[in-house]
Amino acid sequence: MLSKLFFGTPYAGYRRFLSRQLDLSQYDKPFVYKSNNKEAVRRVLDPAEGKVFDSRGRVIGEVKRGQNLHRILCAFGSDLYKPVSLLELHDEVFRASHYNPYSSPNLLHQALMRLREWLKGCEGAGSIEHVAKGYYQLHISSGTALRTAEKKAKPFSGDSLAALKSQLPEIFSATD
Repeated sequence: MLSKLFFGTPYAGYRRFLSRQLDLSQYDKPFVYKSNNKEAVRRVLDPAEGKVFDSRGRVIGEVKRGQNLHRILCAFGSDLYKPVSLLELHDEVFRASHYNPYSSPNLLHQALMRLREWLKGCEGAGSIEHVAKGYYQLHISSGTALRTAEKKAKPFSGDSLAALKSQLPEIFSATD
């Protein structure tokens, strides 16, 4: 249960808190979460790799890393507790574009449909469930395990600061 708590939260600060309070040296390796502990694992879904493996370690499904399906899969695998909203998915998948309330939901629904088909084609490794208006969650099917690893904070790059600075009007100065 502690493993699911540690690896299932997207909050790095909470993981640091747990690390300080408890001896978590055993959690250096990726965590494999099973929805049903009584059933044998027949498939392992690894969102970070964008792959589904069979019980022998052979790849039975793969998405291209960095593509939309991979980014959506990573978004769903980053938090095992709460559903992901369409806005969060858009931010994760289409990082460079702004959310348009008229066209963005349609783009995301199409991508979710492709991910559902991909999961179904991977021996039914899981499904994407609509849990509330605008919220979706990854459901791991019976016999499937979800491999997660500790999420590292994204480093802040100077390039993003320069891009932000170029977008600001000239009227602002360092003293403002």
